[in-house]
Amino acid sequence: MDINGLPQPPRLPMAPISGVAGEGRLPSASAEVQQNETRQAAESFASYLYAQVFSQMRPEDSGEEGGLFSGEQSGMFMDFFDQALGKHYATNGGNALVEQLVAQMTRQQGQSARE
Repeated sequence: MDINGLPQPPRLPMAPISGVAGEGRLPSASAEVQQNETRQAAESFASYLYAQVFSQMRPEDSGEEGGLFSGEQSGMFMDFFDQALGKHYATNGGNALVEQLVAQMTRQQGQSARE
């Protein structure tokens, strides 16, 4: 019984998991889940990278007065636009950067699992 007088649930015996790589630890996530997480991380990084590239490609001061994208809020709008465009480029297939990032991250995960 604990302090409040309520009975405690029974304790289950905790034995190490045997026959699994890294004996005594829980098995890692399935390969499919790990691959999806790796792809999402690569797409997220590529999206951020593309957004930074797009924002650097645009001149700071376009010199356009009274135009469609002029005013105090235009910088924030263009930042959102860069982020959306970067996400679109990173997630809509045919992207060699994401594929290279996934391959590199998968190799690194394999190396760290062996250590």
